[in-house]
Amino acid sequence: MPESGLKGIYLQVADLGELTEDDRIAFYIPQEDSHLSGYVGETSLTESGNKVITGMLLDKGFEYRFVFTVGRLQTFGTLHTSKDRYQLEARDGIARLVSAREINRDLDFSKPDYIVTKKSAVEVVTSNRVSPELVVSE
Repeated sequence: MPESGLKGIYLQVADLGELTEDDRIAFYIPQEDSHLSGYVGETSLTESGNKVITGMLLDKGFEYRFVFTVGRLQTFGTLHTSKDRYQLEARDGIARLVSAREINRDLDFSKPDYIVTKKSAVEVVTSNRVSPELVVSE
């Protein structure tokens, strides 16, 4: 049985980095007590060497998208179901699956999600003196 965390549920996952196009995939969503299957539609590599995996999960006759980014140390992604959207973070075969509802539960969207601070002007001092290292002699 998965262990509950402060936000999300911890579970074991296979190495998603091994997935290739057209591979079949299955997810257990503990929050919904459901098993969903689907397929990998596309994989690509980013310039930084991360693998991006996109595909679809079948839930109640409809397809729902998932996207995972697999890095050297961590995997991060989002998957959708008919009931919710989830974020997944995984390291060393252990993942945390958090529902968007859980993430947003204590947020007040009527308030700004930023803070405006006043910064004093920065004074830049320059010198007309040329440093000896910058002088080029012929």
